[in-house]
Amino acid sequence: MFDPITVILIVYVLVTLGVAYTVRKTDLISKEGFMLGNRQASEIKIAFSAAACWAYVFALVINSRFTFDFGLSGFFWYALPYVLTIMYFGLLAKNLVSKLPDGFTLNQYITQRYRNKNLTYLYQVLQLAAAVYAITANLTGFGILAEYVSVDFDYNTIIVVLGLTVLAYSLWGGIRSCHITDSIQMPFILIVSIVFGIVAVLKSGGFSTVIGNWITAKPESILSVDKILDPGLLLFLLFAGSIMADNSHYQNALSLKKGASIVRTYVLAGIILLLTLLGLALLAASAYSIPVDVHKGDLASIVVTKYHFGEIGAIIFMLMVLFKASSVLDSSLNGAGTIIANDIFKKHNPVKISRITMIVVMALGILLTTMKIDLWILITTFGMLRVLAVAPTVYGLFVDKHISVNLLTPIMILTGAVGVGLTMIDNPVGKLPLNILMLSIPVCFMAYQHFKK
Repeated sequence: MFDPITVILIVYVLVTLGVAYTVRKTDLISKEGFMLGNRQASEIKIAFSAAACWAYVFALVINSRFTFDFGLSGFFWYALPYVLTIMYFGLLAKNLVSKLPDGFTLNQYITQRYRNKNLTYLYQVLQLAAAVYAITANLTGFGILAEYVSVDFDYNTIIVVLGLTVLAYSLWGGIRSCHITDSIQMPFILIVSIVFGIVAVLKSGGFSTVIGNWITAKPESILSVDKILDPGLLLFLLFAGSIMADNSHYQNALSLKKGASIVRTYVLAGIILLLTLLGLALLAASAYSIPVDVHKGDLASIVVTKYHFGEIGAIIFMLMVLFKASSVLDSSLNGAGTIIANDIFKKHNPVKISRITMIVVMALGILLTTMKIDLWILITTFGMLRVLAVAPTVYGLFVDKHISVNLLTPIMILTGAVGVGLTMIDNPVGKLPLNILMLSIPVCFMAYQHFKK
């Protein structure tokens, strides 16, 4: 009998080969074709793609952790920021596309809007770091679950096979392969999450039993001040910074046909994510109604799946996680390649530069993944730095007034350095105060510039 991870990887490689075949006639030579699919994507395809590349693997893992470890309040204050953030992003993307209809990246707009090279350079660094972070977090999340399902399978082998497979079809098909895989994978993820969640609840004693046991085990109210502030407000800040620094989402919006409703597309993406998270939450909550000990909240969903659905269920669940990982990896690779080719090495062959960038970024992501950094550390540290870019992005897209930003870049760099330094001291400062610091200093500077006479 095959090892379950071997079966999963074989199925996954076959699917990706099928995707590569479907994009064989795509215009892969031109910049428009490789990076934006000639701006011919449909709304429904972008909605699934947006949901897929926002629902990181750590979202599946952390969703299980919050649901199991913190109960209803934990799930609520995790899911609400997560879903509202992607819905709100539709407004940002709509404004960006209206102001830069032929653009490729947010950096391109920031350059046009503020006319400040230092700020442009900082955005480029933040967005490239975001791509590496996304790849690292997703490979790490998949590795964690894969080790549980198959303890004999080498962690590094798993992430290398996944990383190289995604890299291969991304190099071949560009953004088109990303959109096609997402439109296949996200519906599969949605259906599996809902079906497994509902069936697990019914097999664990029904909704009243599962919900009752869940609330009894973790009785804290969703109106608890502690939960509203952390994780509620903290995650709002982290997710807002994360999505605004993720160029793959701007590429998705710029890939839509002219006249398509970007806001409607991202609202639909939010609904898809909400249903997915609800299904996974039911799965994790059922852990309190089965006679199996769960020693780590990250594994609650997969433990319940294996208990109720056996080895086949675990394989299906892990295939869902693998699909989820690949949809973020390919989006991040395309985003990083577009930034380098469109914004930095402008006079060189853009497709070639983009492909070289993808190889470098994936190699760096795999290297960081072998360090097995905790997912929560990845979320809070990398996400904290990206909160720095919230104020300039929102102001630039919604306010037409031109202000001086000559001092903004050094202020943001100094603020980020202080934030990182505070996380490394013996008695680290809480994550929420640090994120408020990252947000408030750029906001205060820009408010001063906006209102001064």
